[in-house]
Amino acid sequence: KRAKRDMIILSNSSKRQDNSIKMLLKLGFDPDDFSKIITSGEVSHHLLNYLASSPTMQEGISKGKEISRSAWVPSVIPSALLELSSSLTSRRAFCFGSGDGDEEYLASCGWTLADTVENADLLVARGTFVVLDANSCADKKVGEEAYWQAYHQALERAAQKGIPMVVANPDKIRPDADMSPMPGTIGVHYQQLLERNGNRDSSSLVLCIGKPFADVYEIALRDCPGKRACMVGDALETDVTGANAAGIDSVWVVNNGIHSEEIANKASDEGVQRENDSVAHLRSGCEAVLRDFNKESETTYAKGQQLSPTFVMPTFRW
Repeated sequence: KRAKRDMIILSNSSKRQDNSIKMLLKLGFDPDDFSKIITSGEVSHHLLNYLASSPTMQEGISKGKEISRSAWVPSVIPSALLELSSSLTSRRAFCFGSGDGDEEYLASCGWTLADTVENADLLVARGTFVVLDANSCADKKVGEEAYWQAYHQALERAAQKGIPMVVANPDKIRPDADMSPMPGTIGVHYQQLLERNGNRDSSSLVLCIGKPFADVYEIALRDCPGKRACMVGDALETDVTGANAAGIDSVWVVNNGIHSEEIANKASDEGVQRENDSVAHLRSGCEAVLRDFNKESETTYAKGQQLSPTFVMPTFRW
């Protein structure tokens, strides 16, 4: 800030921007210190709103008229979603939700809950706690067995029909004690089911909004001349992969992040003890974790990219 550099928050939260602003205030930060606060949920909301109103827009575009479009709508939208939006007379969504304002979120961008998954025009994955339609809600906190039954049944039926999906948070695991699943796992599972049902180009039916995918980086870097930017984050699969794909530097923050326990364990496996040499311990663990990630890169969002963070830091202090 003293050097007059823009600071941007890029979050995979499936909630809207105003929720992040509240969280920043709660943590003692001044939201005005940041030039942009971008959440996956906010970008997804702009997209869903655009899709809900786009038949009129597309008619105007086809006639050569200039139609206004939010700068936060992704620049590249899969044809399945565009075709869907141009032919819809209703806007019915089936939701894999957080259990916190899911129906209100959809209604605020022009969508209603479908009565069944078979009658849905679109799947929206924004949480891993409820499976929600207009008539029922399977809540994991109330009954985990019923939740998983509803989850698997809904995905199987949707895959048979080839219903498009928007994933409003590409994270796969939550950095908590249980490393519990996040909405990104739903997107991955659904793509596998689509392929099993004969949809070879499953990626055209599943749009993930957030890191490491290009749309949010385009929004973040739009006013950044020459893309002189650096991504700071703790996750290889989202933060570092996204920076790599965007062609910018990355700072991998390794303590108290999603890889911290794995780094400590790998260092111990290599025979390096923290109490003897904390720097060597950290280096050994980071190199081992990065090496293992790159071996499995093809099965991650990196899709075969070999990652090498520009910088590695134990902590990022404000």
